[in-house]
Amino acid sequence: MPQREAVRPNADLFQSVKRQAKGAIPTSWDDFRFRVNESFQAAFKAPLEVQTEKPMNYYKFIVWASLYVQALMCAYYAVQMFQGASLLGLVGPATGPASGFLSGFSFMTIVLALGFVFVGLYCIYARGRLAQFKRDAPIVYLMRIPIIVVIVMVSVLPSLLQVFVSYGAYLGEFAGSLITAILPTILLYGGLIALQWYLEKLYLDRRSELFVN
Repeated sequence: MPQREAVRPNADLFQSVKRQAKGAIPTSWDDFRFRVNESFQAAFKAPLEVQTEKPMNYYKFIVWASLYVQALMCAYYAVQMFQGASLLGLVGPATGPASGFLSGFSFMTIVLALGFVFVGLYCIYARGRLAQFKRDAPIVYLMRIPIIVVIVMVSVLPSLLQVFVSYGAYLGEFAGSLITAILPTILLYGGLIALQWYLEKLYLDRRSELFVN
C-alpha cells in the first residue's frame, strides 16, 4: 500500500492573535478616529454587563443619567451663549463695572459657546468609553473636569483683563470686591471641583480591574 504523507494542520490558524494594548492617548490619527467612532456608537447603546462584587450603582448613574444630563446642559448653555448671554448671565445678572464686558455678544462669547459644544460632545464620547469598559475610560471621564475649567478660564480672563485696563479709576474698588467676594467664591467652587475629581478618581481606581477592553 502506498504510504500517504500525514497532513499537518496549519498551526498559524490556531495561534491566538495578540492585540496591542492601547493607552489613554491615541497613537495615530486612524486610532483616534476609530476610538471616536466606536465610542459614539456605544454611547447610544446599553452598556456591557460586567459581573462584579463591588457596588456599581454610582457607575450606572454616571452611564445612564449623569453624562447625558451634562451633555444636555452644555447644549442649553451653548444655545444661550450663541444668543448673546454672558457667562455671569447664566448664573445671575452681571452688575458693576464688569457688566459691560461680561455680558452681550462678543468674540469670547462665541469661544465659550463653542467650548460648551465641545464639552457636550466629549461627555457623549466619555459615556461610550465607560459603557464598554475601555482601558482608558476612567481618565477620559475624569478629564472632562479640567477641560471645563480651562474653557471657562480662557473665556473669562480676557474680559477681566479688559476690565482692569478700562476701569483704572475703579481698580481699588474692584480689587477689594475681588478679595472680599469673588475670591472666596472661586476658592469654594475650586475646592468642590477638586473634591469631586478626587472622589470620582478614588471610586474608579477601586474598580480598575473592570476596564480591560
